[in-house]
Amino acid sequence: MPSHSPLTAEPLRLPGQTLDENIEWWTNDGIMGYFLAAAMFFMVATMEWFGYLFHAPRYPIAFSICAAAAISALVARIMYVRKRVRALKLGRNGERIVGQHLEAFCARGGRVFHDISGGNFNVDHVLICPRSRHLRGRDQDLEQTLARSEGRHS
Repeated sequence: MPSHSPLTAEPLRLPGQTLDENIEWWTNDGIMGYFLAAAMFFMVATMEWFGYLFHAPRYPIAFSICAAAAISALVARIMYVRKRVRALKLGRNGERIVGQHLEAFCARGGRVFHDISGGNFNVDHVLICPRSRHLRGRDQDLEQTLARSEGRHS
């Protein structure tokens, strides 16, 4: 009897996993280039000022201007990334809350799939129920409308 490792299959995705991946990118890759540029210009400007103060032939003003510009760009980027990450975290937390509520349907035989990713799209949650259809929304008449369309009366 051949045994198969359960670790060979791709695990099911978690609610908000795509948003977690976006948060990871924005907090790491989205800032790193700006950080490195600012650090490099800061180091060069520091070296230039050191040479200037000790009467070595240096040109610290040009490098200081470049360092100030790079640091300004870094600060602007950090502010943008913080705003973006805050919005992504809010969306992720909302998806997780909805996912937790949908998991209650599993006790009644339903299946819930979270965060299904396609090429340019993402479906947050898919709920499959074996015997009935459940609708959630702001419209209180959704269930009655569905019942009428199927020939049932509620």
